[in-house]
Amino acid sequence: MKKSYFLMFVIFAMMIVQTSCKEDIAITGISFDKTTLSLSVGSSNTITVIKSPTNATAPKTIWISSDVSKATVVNGTVFAVADGIAIITARVGDLKATCTVTVGTPSPEAGVLINGVRWATRNVDTPGNFVTSPEDYGYFYEWNNNVGWSPIESNGIYSTTDASTWGSGNRESDYWIPENDPSPLGWRVPSIYEQQKLFESSIVSNIMTTQNNVYGCKFTDKVSGNSIFFPAAGYLYNYGVLYNGKLLDLTGVGVSGQYSSNYCQRNTNCAGKCKFYDVYTLSFGIGNLPPGHGSFDPFTSASNIRPVAK
Repeated sequence: MKKSYFLMFVIFAMMIVQTSCKEDIAITGISFDKTTLSLSVGSSNTITVIKSPTNATAPKTIWISSDVSKATVVNGTVFAVADGIAIITARVGDLKATCTVTVGTPSPEAGVLINGVRWATRNVDTPGNFVTSPEDYGYFYEWNNNVGWSPIESNGIYSTTDASTWGSGNRESDYWIPENDPSPLGWRVPSIYEQQKLFESSIVSNIMTTQNNVYGCKFTDKVSGNSIFFPAAGYLYNYGVLYNGKLLDLTGVGVSGQYSSNYCQRNTNCAGKCKFYDVYTLSFGIGNLPPGHGSFDPFTSASNIRPVAK
């Protein structure tokens, strides 16, 4: 019996020695599972630290909020406090990762479900806000830019020489970057596939019509009867140089509509020496063409945004 106890003691001691001799795997980098996060006041979400390599032995993670009056963080769980922006940082030794947290008040916009997609009933106005009514035009946004231009008119023509922020969007991206999305909290710029679902004629009908004295295009779900109205707000064109005293000109207002998707196709032509960019849009009232998909050059045009629910 004594021999058995002695043998068990020896084995246990060897296990302790082997465990203590294992080398720690050094951590070389950290990142988050998300770099941006949108929260409504009073809600919370969790950010996860991803180690590199994944089997590395990491020291304690220190969590920091740049503005605790907007958002706090406890062991990776972010709590939204008040409207605004806070940068959440995780530090592991000398390494760090950051996430931009935007806190806002949820929009009362409920949206309308059409062919499986929940559409907002109103256009985007200033960044983070909807216009007051479905017939209001809202702001015009250069693709992948959260800076917009107001549809201020002078004798029916948008007249301004202010284009100081034109080109500040990321034109080299294939998709609209979330942090550049001006849609209100809980909404985003639609994909081309979501826009295409409005043109599935077996499920959705469309008609050019007038609503509350505003001309535009109305889409109706044949099954549910739900409908949404897109005003014919035209689009904003950048001449690049002053033309008739204007730099930006509102074109097609009251006649046509052009609504951005989140996708921009880059076509390389001229034996690879030049590039053409096409932003896919929901378009109507252009010539004799029926409502459908169109495109515009992100270098010269800005259009309205009708977002979909996240």
